[in-house]
Amino acid sequence: MSKDRSSVGQTRKHTARAQREQMYRQWLLAISIFLGVVVVGLVGYAIYDYAVIRPNTVVATIDGEEITSQEFTGWARMAQADLVNQIEYLSISAQYGLIGPDQLPQVQQQVDMMVAQLDDENLIAQLTLDRIVESLLVQQELEALEIEVDE
Repeated sequence: MSKDRSSVGQTRKHTARAQREQMYRQWLLAISIFLGVVVVGLVGYAIYDYAVIRPNTVVATIDGEEITSQEFTGWARMAQADLVNQIEYLSISAQYGLIGPDQLPQVQQQVDMMVAQLDDENLIAQLTLDRIVESLLVQQELEALEIEVDE
């Protein structure tokens, strides 16, 4: 007569295997939680870096006045917008005949030069720094002369 296995219960082998599987599940859970915390931490730091650290990074100091990355970016966008507006103005002027036919090659050359300036990030950065320096110097001179400018 053979014994029915379902009536016997768990053997030591089954118990050891169940304990090993439970230990593996606990390790897997702990590693998963650890990796989840690391990923959330990295994403959180990336957001913090993008939203707080980078905009407040000082990119230049001019006569003791600090220029942050956020201010510099605003000035650079304004410089790019000015170039785009100048290109549009010259193009529209040429289209509607406001520029004489003898001046068209010169205007086209000027437009080509402005387009090249838009493509050159270093040049835009230099133009932006020049504008910031000029603006700060004018502002300091106005303060020295005690002149107030209304906006």
